[in-house]
Amino acid sequence: MGNRDSIFISYARDDDSNSNGWITLFEQALQKEIDIQTGDHVHIFFDKQVINIGDDWSQEIQKAIRERTSHFIAFISMAYLKRPVCRRELEEMLQVEETLGKEGMILPIYFIGSTRRMEDIDDPLIKRVVTRTYYDWREFRFTPPDKGEILQMVSKIVQVILALDERNGFVPAGDWAAADESKPVDEQEHQAEALLTSLPGAIDISELQSAGNDDVYMKSESDYDDCYLAAAENALGNCTKPIIAVDLDCRGAAQAQHHAALLGNRLAHLFVRVKSSDDIQQYDRNTDNITYFALDNAPDFAEKLHELWLDNGYPQPDFLFSDSFYRRFRDMEQTLVHLRREYLSPDGGIVFKCFDDGTKVCFPESKLMNDIISETSRLPIVSDRFNGRKIYTAFMLSGYKSVMSTYKIKDTIGMDVDERLDLFDESFAYRLDYFKKDWGSQDGARQEAYQRMKGNLRELRLLFCRDDFYYAETNMFFSARCR
Repeated sequence: MGNRDSIFISYARDDDSNSNGWITLFEQALQKEIDIQTGDHVHIFFDKQVINIGDDWSQEIQKAIRERTSHFIAFISMAYLKRPVCRRELEEMLQVEETLGKEGMILPIYFIGSTRRMEDIDDPLIKRVVTRTYYDWREFRFTPPDKGEILQMVSKIVQVILALDERNGFVPAGDWAAADESKPVDEQEHQAEALLTSLPGAIDISELQSAGNDDVYMKSESDYDDCYLAAAENALGNCTKPIIAVDLDCRGAAQAQHHAALLGNRLAHLFVRVKSSDDIQQYDRNTDNITYFALDNAPDFAEKLHELWLDNGYPQPDFLFSDSFYRRFRDMEQTLVHLRREYLSPDGGIVFKCFDDGTKVCFPESKLMNDIISETSRLPIVSDRFNGRKIYTAFMLSGYKSVMSTYKIKDTIGMDVDERLDLFDESFAYRLDYFKKDWGSQDGARQEAYQRMKGNLRELRLLFCRDDFYYAETNMFFSARCR
């Protein structure tokens, strides 16, 4: 690769002509501003004469992207996505960015579109683009770039470009973006990140906000149902009467109602734990066969659960389910023994659900994946401290019978980009929420851990979009009977 000293503006000509020459005016304003800020003339590739609709993609354009482009500004629209020339430009630049391993080379601008967000556009190319920060500028389309607000935006774009060049180590001809060696790398990184999200209309996909717990739970419903029912059948093998069930992990009213529907005629009543009395208000307390109760975590959780049952005169449970709360048990064996002897009916049973992250089977083998799991283990609430073998051992040591594992393996083979990103959300994206809550403070070490996880998850999300990336995850339901 030669020196990267050029900014490439990719657009559909119809968008420019149908917007009173907005993109042309933007290019002119950008040229003036970057020349002023650098004190040099910076080349901008914006050749309207070379690119004609229907023409073959010229070698000159391909060479400009592969060898000279340091920043690629793409004006995204429906017309843009329908132009083979535009798509090939963007695809080529995505490949360059991936090959160099430099983030921020592509600055996507959502220029013309419906009321949908750009990430809602059903296009595989867009699915790759929106893994980064993009800019929603649809409202500025009819405001000429010579207006004050637009000129301020152009000025900020130039600051972003120069900061990213400094971070990425590009030193184009003229040395106008030479790296400032006096600044630590992490300081350059934070400066560039801050500028990327400071532009008007910035949509920061890097936050990786996952779907709500209830939404994630419902995504894998079909596999989930099969495992849940098989595990429940094993746990209740000795119970012939309508059952009293307890769910320790309320992820929303939809999950509670779904569990009740799965148990069907076998269910007499379902008790569902929430974190606090205030949380009960958000659920439907008038459901005939569902009761919500509040119980905080405590070292003596099993004893507190038993006391609550006695104080309220609730019937003795036959079935207990948890898909994450059991991880909080400080002494798993002691808690299981108490539940078996003092709480559950003699003919009852327990089902615990756990995940086994596919860090040992992903391909290409990724240190990144192991780093994410290692960092997560520092957060006790979300670390999988009780994986399959630990749950099995705990049941056996606590005197339970008929211990069984029911599982489904989900992998990325045959998945499209949307399905891969759904799997990423279910398996990894939620972790950042916990890191922001527990490690996103201003404390230096904690903030560093949060920023590291944020960067790792963004990189992993990009891997999930690649067809050559393989990942498998096992959803395991461990069930056991009291006798």
